Amino acid sequence: MPNPKLKINGGFTLIETILYIGIVAIIISSFFLISEQIIFSDNRTRQQIELAENQKFLIQKINWLLRSVDTVNSPAPDTSGATLSINKINFADNPLVIDLNNNAVRLKTGSADAALLTNNSVIVTDLLFYQLTLPNQNAIRVTANMRNDVASVAIDKFILIK
Repeated sequence: MPNPKLKINGGFTLIETILYIGIVAIIISSFFLISEQIIFSDNRTRQQIELAENQKFLIQKINWLLRSVDTVNSPAPDTSGATLSINKINFADNPLVIDLNNNAVRLKTGSADAALLTNNSVIVTDLLFYQLTLPNQNAIRVTANMRNDVASVAIDKFILIK
């Protein structure tokens, strides 16, 4: 025979149910916030890498350009200019010209169309070349600013003319 003094609770009270729903909602919203941060962080990292790769490629291309130089057409010695024009020794498509057009750096060889050295995810501004006359050697100083949506970098590089 059942004991009338024993009272059996068969479920949650309304307060307990609301409390558990609130805890689950906090956990789920925290999960979504963390996921969003991971996604945006990945995009930011990709854009920073893209900017660094564009900068590295541009400097490597200018280094290649200044090897085996016969003549620097522009800028003139001890002056600066927005265009670098050179003639290379034993190169069929002289002159080689680097300039800035619509926030992109491009390279023109001979009479061919210009090829882009930076891609459309990077904006380049203030590209300048300075031809420096050093004792027994000439050098080109390259300055520019590169940026995208998340980062920016300044280039200030001295490259010896070989």
